[in-house]
Amino acid sequence: MGKKMGRPKLKEEDKAKYEAAAFFSKEDYDLLQEIATQEKTKPGMLVKKVVKEWLETKRKMKKE
Repeated sequence: MGKKMGRPKLKEEDKAKYEAAAFFSKEDYDLLQEIATQEKTKPGMLVKKVVKEWLETKRKMKKE
Protein backbone atom coordinates (compact mmCIF):
# COMPACT_ATOMS: atom_id res chain seq x y z
CA MET A 1 0.00 0.00 0.00
CA GLY A 2 1.08 3.58 -0.59
CA LYS A 3 1.67 6.36 1.83
CA LYS A 4 -1.42 7.79 3.55
CA MET A 5 -2.45 11.09 2.05
CA GLY A 6 -4.27 13.99 3.61
CA ARG A 7 -3.83 16.22 6.60
CA PRO A 8 -2.36 14.69 9.74
CA LYS A 9 -4.83 14.44 12.60
CA LEU A 10 -4.39 16.97 15.38
CA LYS A 11 -4.33 15.92 19.00
CA GLU A 12 -7.33 17.17 20.99
CA GLU A 13 -5.23 19.62 23.01
CA ASP A 14 -3.49 21.05 19.92
CA LYS A 15 -6.83 21.41 18.16
CA ALA A 16 -8.20 23.28 21.17
CA LYS A 17 -5.25 25.67 21.08
CA TYR A 18 -5.97 26.61 17.45
CA GLU A 19 -9.68 27.04 18.12
CA ALA A 20 -9.09 29.10 21.24
CA ALA A 21 -6.54 31.35 19.54
CA ALA A 22 -9.30 32.68 17.31
CA PHE A 23 -11.39 33.84 20.27
CA PHE A 24 -9.23 34.21 23.35
CA SER A 25 -6.02 35.89 24.43
CA LYS A 26 -3.18 33.83 25.92
CA GLU A 27 -4.26 34.66 29.49
CA ASP A 28 -7.85 33.67 28.77
CA TYR A 29 -6.73 30.36 27.26
CA ASP A 30 -4.50 29.59 30.26
CA LEU A 31 -7.50 30.22 32.51
CA LEU A 32 -9.64 27.92 30.36
CA GLN A 33 -7.00 25.19 30.66
CA GLU A 34 -7.05 25.51 34.45
CA ILE A 35 -10.84 25.29 34.52
CA ALA A 36 -10.77 22.26 32.20
CA THR A 37 -8.30 20.53 34.52
CA GLN A 38 -10.49 21.23 37.56
CA GLU A 39 -13.61 19.96 35.79
CA LYS A 40 -11.68 16.92 34.51
CA THR A 41 -12.58 17.64 30.89
CA LYS A 42 -10.54 18.36 27.78
CA PRO A 43 -9.72 21.99 26.93
CA GLY A 44 -11.22 21.53 23.46
CA MET A 45 -14.60 20.55 24.85
CA LEU A 46 -14.60 23.52 27.22
CA VAL A 47 -13.62 25.91 24.41
CA LYS A 48 -16.43 24.63 22.21
CA LYS A 49 -18.91 25.08 25.06
CA VAL A 50 -17.76 28.65 25.81
CA VAL A 51 -17.69 29.67 22.13
CA LYS A 52 -21.15 28.18 21.57
CA GLU A 53 -22.59 30.11 24.53
CA TRP A 54 -20.88 33.31 23.33
CA LEU A 55 -22.36 32.94 19.83
CA GLU A 56 -25.83 32.29 21.27
CA THR A 57 -25.69 35.47 23.36
CA LYS A 58 -24.57 37.43 20.31
CA ARG A 59 -27.52 36.10 18.31
CA LYS A 60 -29.94 37.01 21.11
CA MET A 61 -28.53 40.55 21.23
CA LYS A 62 -29.01 40.94 17.46
CA LYS A 63 -32.68 39.91 17.73
CA GLU A 64 -33.40 42.55 20.39
